[in-house]
Amino acid sequence: MIDKKSNSARRSRITDDNIRDWVESEAFESRNAASMSILESKLNETSAAKDYPAHGSVEENRPDGVFRGMSVQLNGMVTSKVRNRKARLLTSAINKYEVQIVGIGEVGVNWKKANRKRLLSLLPELTGEARAMTANNTTENVAVHQQGGVATLALGEIINYYKKGSKDFRHLGRWTSFILQSIQGHRTRIVQAYGVRANRTNILGSVYQQHLRYIQQNLSRSVSPRQLFESDLLWQLSVWRALGDRIILIMDINCHVLTGKLSRALTAEGIDLKEITKDHIGSLCPNTHSSGLEQIDGVWATPDITVTAVKWLPYSESPGDHRSCIFDFTSLSAVGTRERKIVLPACRRLVSSNPAAVEAYIAEMDRQFDIHRIHDRLNEIQLLSNGVFPMTDYCQELMDKLDAQVIEIQLHCESTCRHIYRPDSPYSPDISLWDKRGKMFKRMIDILDGTVRNPGVVRKQARKLGIVAPNKWTYDECVYGVQLCKAWKKKLSKYAPCLRVEHLQQRLLEAEATEDKERAKAIRSMMTREESSSMWSRLSYTFNDNGGRSNAVTRVERIENGVTVEYTEQTEV
Repeated sequence: MIDKKSNSARRSRITDDNIRDWVESEAFESRNAASMSILESKLNETSAAKDYPAHGSVEENRPDGVFRGMSVQLNGMVTSKVRNRKARLLTSAINKYEVQIVGIGEVGVNWKKANRKRLLSLLPELTGEARAMTANNTTENVAVHQQGGVATLALGEIINYYKKGSKDFRHLGRWTSFILQSIQGHRTRIVQAYGVRANRTNILGSVYQQHLRYIQQNLSRSVSPRQLFESDLLWQLSVWRALGDRIILIMDINCHVLTGKLSRALTAEGIDLKEITKDHIGSLCPNTHSSGLEQIDGVWATPDITVTAVKWLPYSESPGDHRSCIFDFTSLSAVGTRERKIVLPACRRLVSSNPAAVEAYIAEMDRQFDIHRIHDRLNEIQLLSNGVFPMTDYCQELMDKLDAQVIEIQLHCESTCRHIYRPDSPYSPDISLWDKRGKMFKRMIDILDGTVRNPGVVRKQARKLGIVAPNKWTYDECVYGVQLCKAWKKKLSKYAPCLRVEHLQQRLLEAEATEDKERAKAIRSMMTREESSSMWSRLSYTFNDNGGRSNAVTRVERIENGVTVEYTEQTEV
């Protein structure tokens, strides 16, 4: 029987021709993104036409003493049109229900090839502070669109308890997690997982085929992707439970949440997870997939987590083709304290420690006020109202328009008063010199390409930077000059903090020599601020939780013959 299985697995190995066909199909998707977007929109309209009502209930305004989580299946974010629509639905649900924890399945993005490397950049309308963790299959790097992948979001005041967790130790993007931990050491782990389907599919880009290729290339034993997922997840959950973690598991399990094989295994002793829907609503959700007949998505919690409310949203409010779930659990059971709801004021944080930026802001504000006659219009409104309170509706309308325009002017001035740069190394004259030379060599390449209108000005600037006879440099020599400047910047980056301190000390001596007390005071303040920032960053790096992942390899030294044996599978130990 074992030989038969191994022979069948050997016959089903993926060939180079299969990979080539897959890459061509991925290229087809990118070339036909518009037609695929229209097709996906039609599919979404079809699923919306047979919408079902919500199942369960939660209050829209989150009560005190509870944390609120949300389960979401995005089913991919391939094209910008579909991605923007799903991002709007997701953000709308988060803001409407005041969600603090989001578990996202089937993100469908290969972050190595994506233009936007962070999940939060795809959700620009999210307000407030947020933390995100993503996991996708990093054993392959074929195209931007990659089926599968999971992510978690932590929002609002829950960030006070946030600590990085661990991801899938096989790097297949099957789960990711983060930890809620209080000062007293009370720990709850939030896990988002995606269960690969049990039925085989021959689509090369599918999650099943991705995991099958991993098995063929890295494991000696014959096992299906579903079996590997189940054994790995159960082992990981048992390890977390042995460490004393409370667990909330959000998962598209791709089987019945109560009677499936994995569902029953989650309730076993040592893991003790239980699906929360039936206990709090009285019945399971009729179907959580638009074309399904049973509940295949769920939220599981250990007995020490107190869940207070559950609601499955209709498809019209869910970003993907699965229903989204909103659930509440007490902060007392999660972090050991009753968390009060914090309502943050709507305001902007302005930093006024940069004198040049403050002066530029005020100057631009005065200029815009003169252009738009803000003071004159305010005086006219005051004359119309005759100092009577409350104002008439007409005067109130004029004041609202004026206030809206002042806010626009403020935002404009904030964007123009300074440009924030994030250089590779702190500024010092030596590093700045090589950086400017590298940019100048690129400009000289533009001259050779014929894209510079006034090459004489560029060559004059190049001579000021010590580049001799810039009109005689060839294209290859300019390219070599760019590479040389990069190498010097990399070499000097090791000494950048010391060079920065030396530069500030020299500027301080010059200011004191000229008896410029204001400039000397500003330089001392800058030195103190940078030294403090450097010290606290080192302390944070040293003492913060490193968020290490679980062990994937165990080495054991045999007593009999002293040979060190390496184990990568649970069954081998």
